[in-house]
Amino acid sequence: MWKQYGEWSSGEPWTEEYKTLDLCGGSGRFISENDQDMMEIFLPDGFMVDVGFIEGDKCWVVTVAKTEDWHAFHMEKAVSDRAQLYQEIQSAIYRAASAKPLRGVIRGIIFDMDGVLVDSERLYLRFWREACAAAGFTLSEEQALSLRSNSPAAAIPKFEAWFGRSADYWQIRETRRRMMADYIDTHGMDAKEGASELLSSLKEKGIPIALATASPVKRAKHYLAPLGLFDLFDAVVSGTDVTNGKPAPDIYLRAAEMLGLPPTECAAVEDSPSGILSAHRAGCFTVMVPDLTPPEDDILPLVDCLAQKLTDLNSLL
Repeated sequence: MWKQYGEWSSGEPWTEEYKTLDLCGGSGRFISENDQDMMEIFLPDGFMVDVGFIEGDKCWVVTVAKTEDWHAFHMEKAVSDRAQLYQEIQSAIYRAASAKPLRGVIRGIIFDMDGVLVDSERLYLRFWREACAAAGFTLSEEQALSLRSNSPAAAIPKFEAWFGRSADYWQIRETRRRMMADYIDTHGMDAKEGASELLSSLKEKGIPIALATASPVKRAKHYLAPLGLFDLFDAVVSGTDVTNGKPAPDIYLRAAEMLGLPPTECAAVEDSPSGILSAHRAGCFTVMVPDLTPPEDDILPLVDCLAQKLTDLNSLL
């Protein structure tokens, strides 16, 4: 499998320490880590790329980083041909070169809640569609996904475009809220992998953290308190506390203010395009941990750091 991605001899490539790889002019080595065979490619200007094996003829690009300055991630992505691998590596290098470093610059972290700290987005997706169906409208999965983190001011025009003025957004929203609340009262809410460990680690390091969620504070506490997460935050801001909700910057500007920091010294951890747009407009360092969908090409230029999961951020902060 590895032959198509570089020029090296046949056999078990990771048993030989170093080889010259025909990959973007870099040299590299093969390693085995956590039962995962990987190759490390060392490129000019101090960049390093990790590439690992998935299955068959596919591999993934994991990270691109500047030596001793781990500030840029490139999301895991399967590629099946050498030309695409080149493209993915070059794209990741470009993003790493233009990214702002985290250490020494970021002094506070602001978290979105739904899809970042709790596994609620799947429930929103399900119950938005069920509530629309109950009102006689068909909401596609793509349309439901586009509602993530939207304030009513942003969501209402979408409903009118999809269904006309006969669709009562507020009534459908209340039906969705009631359906979802009944489900959570019965089944509870799950935390996202690594949420507790990351927040606890930030507290131990003395890094102030805030919650910036479109949900009311009462609902945020209802979701987070049973998981032991709510009291970890130094500040909590909801969509009801600001004039304009996401994707406007208000909520991140307010959260940074409550932490006593300028937005430029805060990292914002988001999963949705609307949230990334909000944080970017506020001037925050944007960290995207995608939940239900990967970022589209139009949102990628606004993402300063792209990680696959929350636990990836432990090495950065």
